[in-house]
Amino acid sequence: YGDMAGMVKVQQLLGKVYSMRGEYNDARTQYEKSLDTAGVLGDRQALCRSYNLIGALLRRRGQALQAETFHRQSLALAEELHDRLAVAMAHNNLGILHREQSDLDAALREFEAARAILAALNHKPGLCACYNNLANLHCSRGEFAEALVLHEKSLDLAEILGDKSCVADCYNNIGVVLRAQGKPDDALRKFETCRDIKERMGD
Repeated sequence: YGDMAGMVKVQQLLGKVYSMRGEYNDARTQYEKSLDTAGVLGDRQALCRSYNLIGALLRRRGQALQAETFHRQSLALAEELHDRLAVAMAHNNLGILHREQSDLDAALREFEAARAILAALNHKPGLCACYNNLANLHCSRGEFAEALVLHEKSLDLAEILGDKSCVADCYNNIGVVLRAQGKPDDALRKFETCRDIKERMGD
């Protein structure tokens, strides 16, 4: 079983690589193999991760209903396991799915559920991403003041984490909101800060 436990991780990683390369059928095959292997092992945490990965893959392919089924399986299993971080991730992915379907109220509920758990865990990387997702959602609803506050919270966490790429993205996101608020000069300064950071990174 030791080798099989390692095989689950390999299958999940291979799926991720295929997905990044746009080879979605091969990615799905690897994820489904990881489900089978995790099932043989009785590794419910690995099953939870695989459900989540398949859900994300299906979402990217526009198969929303199937994606939601897998994300809800992941959520149910995470709750059974009392894995709060996995529960937060499932809520976040459901939020992204609902946002892409323009069901903004449902998306908000999922993102807020994720935020509450991540805040309780003080999980800074997760919170940073969650604040960004919430900000984008409020921006879609035309709630620019709320979006700005959340993007600035995401920026603060990105700076604490030393994630320069995320810091640059946060400045870009803040610029987008400021431009939408009719503040082009302020927006330009944020865009220039984003550009400067990326240039220093060699992007």
